[in-house]
Amino acid sequence: MSLSRPTTTEVFGQYQRSAREQQDLEMRFYAHVRLRNGTYKRTSQRRLDIVNDAVARHLPTNRPVQLLDVAISSGISTHEWMEHLTKCGVAFRMVATDILLNVLLVKVIPGVKALVDETGYPVHFDVLSVGLSGSDPRFGHDLFLGILRLLHRVTFRHASLSAERLSLVSALLRRWDNLTVLEDDLCAPVAPEMRARFDLIRAANVLNPSYFPDDVLVRMVEGLRQRLVPGGLLVAGRTDEVSQENQFSVFALRDSGFELIDRIAGGSEIESLILQGSRGVKPSCAAATSARSQGASAEPAGRTFPLVSAIIPVYNGEEFIQATIESVLNQTYPNVECIIVDDGSQDATPEIVKRFADRVCYIRKENGGVASARNAGAAVAKGEFLAFLDADDIWLPQKTAMQAQLLIDDPSLAMVYGALEVVDSQLQTIGFMRAADNGSGLRNSLLMELPIMTCAGAMMRTSSFAAIGGFDERLSTAADTDCCCRLACRYPVAPLHALVSRYRQHGKQMHLNVDALERDHLIICAKFFGTGMLPPDLERLRRRTLANLYSTISVQCFHDGRLFRGVRSALRAAIYHPLRPCAAAIRLIENRFRKHPGRDSTRG
Repeated sequence: MSLSRPTTTEVFGQYQRSAREQQDLEMRFYAHVRLRNGTYKRTSQRRLDIVNDAVARHLPTNRPVQLLDVAISSGISTHEWMEHLTKCGVAFRMVATDILLNVLLVKVIPGVKALVDETGYPVHFDVLSVGLSGSDPRFGHDLFLGILRLLHRVTFRHASLSAERLSLVSALLRRWDNLTVLEDDLCAPVAPEMRARFDLIRAANVLNPSYFPDDVLVRMVEGLRQRLVPGGLLVAGRTDEVSQENQFSVFALRDSGFELIDRIAGGSEIESLILQGSRGVKPSCAAATSARSQGASAEPAGRTFPLVSAIIPVYNGEEFIQATIESVLNQTYPNVECIIVDDGSQDATPEIVKRFADRVCYIRKENGGVASARNAGAAVAKGEFLAFLDADDIWLPQKTAMQAQLLIDDPSLAMVYGALEVVDSQLQTIGFMRAADNGSGLRNSLLMELPIMTCAGAMMRTSSFAAIGGFDERLSTAADTDCCCRLACRYPVAPLHALVSRYRQHGKQMHLNVDALERDHLIICAKFFGTGMLPPDLERLRRRTLANLYSTISVQCFHDGRLFRGVRSALRAAIYHPLRPCAAAIRLIENRFRKHPGRDSTRG
């Protein structure tokens, strides 16, 4: 491992350097920033000059054009492309996107900092004056890095409160006024404001069969197609790692799909996949050419948007309910109804809700618990899709757009669930809960092991929700976990690996009630285990589930000073699984670094 790798401080600090010196420094830094999906942000100077020359020939010079550069990595090649277009006299506005742009610089221990993504995954470490990759096994340093990752895990929830937010792109991009840089995942549904918007898209070194299987590549190409205006151009290919030769193809979007119009050095290796995958698919961007102005979004002609019903149960929620409602009304998805179910509030909640007048549906009922309130909202919902959020949660603007698109694209799915940002009462970041990988959501939720499925980040089909009988009104803290598990037992469900909601963590929440937690999860165990609902590999997890339950209760009780209950719960955990008290002890140590330790249990 080379000790000459620059640190985060060197790259992002305020130093006086020439553009060439900054590029050289960033190239050495980004070459070793390894993302969670296994790819690197490495790049090379001037590697796409031939491609840029060829692309410029296809762009008009008599009108401004809208351009999109996807998977920009560090953004150095984006800066070079913009320089080239300016020299060629092309008037343009550009949007540049990548799967990871926003990161936190967290102090792990004195002398050690971690650069982490939105889920808390470390992509780079600064150890004194040495930069280390977040997952570099070379030269026997894998054990050392493993220790750093463990330290980071223990301290992240505490340290992230004072973390420095950084944008993981080249400082050279700050010089451009006609550039917008966004986080965007090509595997996720296309946001409405990105549809039918661009005259040309450059996809350099991302549509790579070494990284993605064919079905994923086809989905990515379809997403790129949806971003183009009719007649728009797609430039796709990659640089050969051995010969360093650029092998690209240029496609034009026609009514019947993509048409090949140019090749660079033999063309893209997935040329046939792009051509075949787009045949017979009508472009969804008809009549959208007029939407080329900056920031404009155009919806496909004749496209329908299934109604999404957002249901907010609230009890004495005057402190946060206004922000929660606003987050629903500010969704980019154009067809959302907002249903507020007041479960007998005694504070100013009704007066606050009335400020939104006819923009929401307001129902008031006698107090019956959160599951009862959610069911009451679902009973009056008119939407094809349902989404639930608590009265202190915040939806991110693209939540409904991304999740509704997944349900539209795959009619077999009953539910999709995304990642959560855990925040305090002032919306300061505490941590993140990523979406459980496909196939592990049900297992993790039953075991109470993060990441779990939770309604806070989910959207489900109304028909599927009705088929399972809605929420079990006997439950409180674990009602949504139970609902998600019953859906996953009966229907296909899928994760969306993108942040969709901000979950507030504060001392008034139900998941801190250990009596309700124990009661709810004992009901869930009786409902799922030994009843034939679960496959054999999950049926065997009953004892481990109970061990996790009582280990969670013991942690909360020790934290609250209820020592007798804590010891009793730890002993119960040991009966079901001897190692669980050890895990509880570790979690108790971790809880010294976070504000509310009950979060690792469940969500109510």
